[in-house]
Amino acid sequence: MIVDTSAILAVLFREDEAPEFENLIAGSSCRMSAANVLESAMVVDEAEERPAGRWMRFSAARR
Repeated sequence: MIVDTSAILAVLFREDEAPEFENLIAGSSCRMSAANVLESAMVVDEAEERPAGRWMRFSAARR
């Protein structure tokens, strides 16, 4: 199964559908694209105000 960013984020942020995604992911051989891994990391960094998230905002604003 290919896991999408939205499924990972639902699990990490404990959204309503998290238990369903957890069961599907746990019961399968899963893969995730590098782009989705990066996107997930960026969203988590942004939500938790981590340095990488702040750097990405600054970098994007300079372009």
